[in-house]
Amino acid sequence: MKIPVVPLDHDLVPIGENFEVLSSNLSESGVGLLHPEPMRGKFAALVVLPDLEYIQLILRIVRCQELGAMYEMGAKFLKRLDP
Repeated sequence: MKIPVVPLDHDLVPIGENFEVLSSNLSESGVGLLHPEPMRGKFAALVVLPDLEYIQLILRIVRCQELGAMYEMGAKFLKRLDP
């Protein structure tokens, strides 16, 4: 599933434009992200719109590795933001 993300700095301030990633390996504590480029920064805001419900989560990128033509990033959920 494609989902929009916003890269954030350590103060959780946006440091780049929104872009879409592919999600994989969703768990209770985190999610895998796939993208052709590695994400700038160690934090991101993830926006999920399942069945038209808006959810915004703050993630911490815990790993990033090249996987063929893509980068696979592991992210841990830090908190959910209220809409």
